[in-house]
Amino acid sequence: MVSALLRSTEDFTSDEFLKDFHVVFSQLHAWPPAWPGLQELMDAQHPWTQAYCDRVIGSPSWSPFIYFSVNLQGLRPLIRFSLKEVKERTSEGAALFSRYFDALRSSGDAKTLQLLDDFEAQDEDNWKECKVKLGPLEALLEYELSKVSNHILTVCAQNDAVEFVLEQNRFHGPEHIASSCPRRQYSIG
Repeated sequence: MVSALLRSTEDFTSDEFLKDFHVVFSQLHAWPPAWPGLQELMDAQHPWTQAYCDRVIGSPSWSPFIYFSVNLQGLRPLIRFSLKEVKERTSEGAALFSRYFDALRSSGDAKTLQLLDDFEAQDEDNWKECKVKLGPLEALLEYELSKVSNHILTVCAQNDAVEFVLEQNRFHGPEHIASSCPRRQYSIG
């Protein structure tokens, strides 16, 4: 994906490129298993990163609430069914979720592993009780998104427009991503 973007133009700061880039960014954001791709996409070394921070994230029309809040629609089957039921209903869905949860498990992040264990225990209860409680899944996704959000805000940290947008929106996203301190160091619990 990054190599395709690098080959797509010579002007990574043009409005046209940034609009196309925003579409890619939004599509990755909409699908939680793709969130690590956002970190790769927003690497500080890429020629578009600062332009995107300046002109899109720093824009008054950009909302942190859309991008730094968990939307479960990307995992719609898990809103209605336990993981076991998804596996019974569709092999494609089962394979997709298995790969995602395997990737999370292989991350080695202790908090991710604990949240994944909590989700799997709740998912087993969901299957037994024929109902869906989403708390542990939401906690897992909030933590995973907070890592991505932390990365993006760190990359854009030296941008006054981004700080202004966050302050204007009084945004203190997952795990209080933003503080009111200028030139803040972002830290996700």
